Amino acid sequence: MHFPPSESDLPVAEGEEEVDKFIELNPYLIPELDMKVQEIFVSTVNHGRWDISLRQNVDDFNNPYTLIKINDADSKASYINGDVWWRYSNDRHVTEIKNMRINSYDLAATQKAFRQPEAVESKKARFIADVNWQGTPLFFNFKTLSGQVDIKIKDGVFVNENAGAINAFGVLNVDSITRRLKLDFSDLYQEGVAFDIMKAKVDIRNGLMKFKEPLWVDGPSAKFQLSGTTNLVTGELDQKLIVTFPITSSLPLVAVLAGFTPQVAGAIYITEKLIGEELEKFSSASYTLKGNWSQPELKIDQAFDNEVDGQESRGLGDRILDIFGLGDD
Repeated sequence: MHFPPSESDLPVAEGEEEVDKFIELNPYLIPELDMKVQEIFVSTVNHGRWDISLRQNVDDFNNPYTLIKINDADSKASYINGDVWWRYSNDRHVTEIKNMRINSYDLAATQKAFRQPEAVESKKARFIADVNWQGTPLFFNFKTLSGQVDIKIKDGVFVNENAGAINAFGVLNVDSITRRLKLDFSDLYQEGVAFDIMKAKVDIRNGLMKFKEPLWVDGPSAKFQLSGTTNLVTGELDQKLIVTFPITSSLPLVAVLAGFTPQVAGAIYITEKLIGEELEKFSSASYTLKGNWSQPELKIDQAFDNEVDGQESRGLGDRILDIFGLGDD
């Protein structure tokens, strides 16, 4: 399927507000359909494979809505499925995304396809979104965006060059543990840092994003936790960052190298698993993060601090399971 370009596809000039292209359309007049296409081209851009159903429905309160069900899609280096509810009343449109699952198999390519800087590279990224905004489905905007998003990315790399919003997390670029232990962050904005896992749950209200659970990044060089808010419209930041260095995880190996018996090293390992979170406090520091995406302002707040809003400490049972590799990832 190939759609030629139109004047409405032209980029919005600087200073002009984007116009909702389908504001005059009544979605309840769209006939029901089932559509499967192998490729959708708009001008020269390939939007991939789509399997979509469209139905006219009513909710539990007998209010009408148009259901666009994405049964399966492979677009912008991502597998996509979920529901889009399109409501129309009194000449106003509201779009609701329900349980939308996006699994990116090339996160850098996904960002590029959405004309965003390639801030994070990963072959395993999952996003679950339940959000809504005022406007038609093609008029996504941060100003009226509200809802929740669950993020999980594995085996990734932060790439900082021209990374735009990732500057908000520029503190993730760990180059030297020695410098960090001296609390020297002079090389914060160097390019690239690998991580094993990154996950977060965020709550958004009219473009103001708050971490419902802290952004948590665990990597070979350090661990990071980030709480607070980001204004998705203005880019303003009001956050707290915790940086923790993995001193305790190397204690069993140090014990063996120092000549202790494996039994002693094992005892140290078990102790670290049981009280490691408490020990981490002594290799952590907290920072305040203000400013905006393009010019984040980072200042040290307190040494020996690893507490952030929304953080939940694991119970003894979970820690014991972790000793045997049975805990959650």
